Amino acid sequence: MASYWAYENWRASGHKVIVHKADCRFCNDGNGLKGSTRTDNGTWHRLGDFASSGEALENARWRFRVPATQLCGLEDR
Repeated sequence: MASYWAYENWRASGHKVIVHKADCRFCNDGNGLKGSTRTDNGTWHRLGDFASSGEALENARWRFRVPATQLCGLEDR
């Protein structure tokens, strides 16, 4: 099981949610790329532990109900 976070951004390209693994360099366990995130753009939410990124994505889609919910582009690397 891996830990997942969602970054909810209500400014970039409209309202969107990106799902990240906790160890993703962009997520940094919910601390963002540089160790902090501007709260006027968005916020991090801990999703929990899931067996796959697909399960984490489905949880985020259900939780946030934002059409533009997707996996981080680094997920496949």
